[in-house]
Amino acid sequence: MCGVFCFFSGKEEINSDKINAEGILTALARRGPDGHGVFDELGVFMAHTRLSILDLHERSNQPFVGNRWVLSYNGEIFNHQDLRRELEKEGARFSTNCDTEVLYRAIEYWGPRKAVSRLCGMFAFAAFDRIERQLWLARDPLGIKPLFIVRGDGYLACASWSSALLNGVKESWQLDREGLASYFQLGAPQDGLTLVEGISSLPSGELWQIDANLKVCADVYWRPEQGPEGFETDGFESLLHKVVGEHLAADVPMALLLSGGVDSTALGCFFPKGSAAFHLDSPEMQNAREASEFLGFDFYSENSDLVDDWEPWLFAFSAATGGAFAAVRQPLLMSKAMAAAGFKVGLSANGADELFLGYPRTPAPGLDPLVITGLPAYEGAPAETFAEQVAHIFGDDANFLSPSASSEEVECEHEKMIYRLKRRLEAAANQVGEAAAYRLFELRTYVEQDLNPTLDHASMYNSLEVRVPFLDHRLVSYVLRASSNDLIHPELGRKAPLKRILLEKGVPGRIWNRAKVGFSLPASSIVAARTTGLRNLRELLEDGYVRFFPRKGLLVRDFQRVLAAATAFAAWKRAWIDTGIVRTKE
Repeated sequence: MCGVFCFFSGKEEINSDKINAEGILTALARRGPDGHGVFDELGVFMAHTRLSILDLHERSNQPFVGNRWVLSYNGEIFNHQDLRRELEKEGARFSTNCDTEVLYRAIEYWGPRKAVSRLCGMFAFAAFDRIERQLWLARDPLGIKPLFIVRGDGYLACASWSSALLNGVKESWQLDREGLASYFQLGAPQDGLTLVEGISSLPSGELWQIDANLKVCADVYWRPEQGPEGFETDGFESLLHKVVGEHLAADVPMALLLSGGVDSTALGCFFPKGSAAFHLDSPEMQNAREASEFLGFDFYSENSDLVDDWEPWLFAFSAATGGAFAAVRQPLLMSKAMAAAGFKVGLSANGADELFLGYPRTPAPGLDPLVITGLPAYEGAPAETFAEQVAHIFGDDANFLSPSASSEEVECEHEKMIYRLKRRLEAAANQVGEAAAYRLFELRTYVEQDLNPTLDHASMYNSLEVRVPFLDHRLVSYVLRASSNDLIHPELGRKAPLKRILLEKGVPGRIWNRAKVGFSLPASSIVAARTTGLRNLRELLEDGYVRFFPRKGLLVRDFQRVLAAATAFAAWKRAWIDTGIVRTKE
């Protein structure tokens, strides 16, 4: 896991006044404290910071430079051993044991298009062809690893964090009002937007080819498609076993993030005994401890810090990463505690609830009515409409913060937002059919553009790699083939395929056959956060960054989201706008 930066001018050389190399490496230092390197030739400047996970020797440092290609890569290729064997049969020779060189040789022998189609993992990379003078960029299928892009006058640059662009590329940066609206309305900027005009996210599952004239040719190398009908439990368990096994490969200490619920406990069933389990103090502590004991794990727990003042921490986080995330507090606490306990890699069950119909908020087309009546009371019946789903994920659309100047304008913004979300659902239905459309919608919006970047920024801020096996595109493709009745069972309830695994392994029902509780901050921290949030909201209202229109719906829950979003943005504002790096439009 690493930090990537690339500046491509398309010319023979780069105007050195355009780049601040020291600022770039400083911005990416937390992503890669174990080593760094630069490549500065032929109109290309690459910088890389390394968090060593596989083959800890400096021979695996980057940029990885060969006769034709130069590679700067962030992430993990989980099928790298299989690819290595294939490449060796074709004559490739390896000097390291890391997945970086496997990716390099795959590009060298197969070309970027075939190489990226064969990768299974979480990744973002920049590969420069020294002969053709072309830059290739790619991002993993589910957007687990970030890659931010800016296309300026005479250059294209990309980085793992937007802070590397803001600190490393000498440009006139301005606040993006559309990104700001998306942040306050949906909890995170959607559709590739960021808080800075001109900086966007490379779409997940895409490969970009940029020629010397900076012309971009974008290929979609992976999108989920409607597969053959039928979902086989044995086939799913076999695939999950393979995927988790690949995710367990590391040369450094790792731990399972174990809540004690269905998803993380099911993952634990594929870990070897003696593995480590980590739990951030929550109401589910006893369940996590019991699950760990049953699985034969070494159990680590951390009391949630009683954070009296989040503002300095959030300010430091936003200044380092360039990100603002309303729900970043618990991932920050968790990753800080895990890193302090000596772990360098964590495995998380992120995405499982959305993939397996884990929440009542998600409509379940074709679900047998008898299944609904047989569900335990705490499971809840599926939502009946898309509007219910959207309201539960993003908050009631009448209770948003907005940069708009009047109630009439905010109504228009809400209509545009709902229209864009409906288009997302339609696209999902066209790809995978109605039965899986609502699940894919959640993966493509809430998971990809909120949960994933929040987890990446929070964990890498603490130099911790977090892997998410349930978002491996092989698993996602397979589970999206399942019908609602495959995933919800009258006796097992929701996430039936995972619960079958727990039954087969003999995990006691008291651990997982219960209502979801989830993580929460200590009461004193919640009170402090509310006080801080109210003050930040008041200041943002006075300064004209937002307007708040509370009118109906689940106002208590939505107002908590408003306060969290206000505090996170206020910290970002102090780091970037108040320092003059990002300006607001007159």
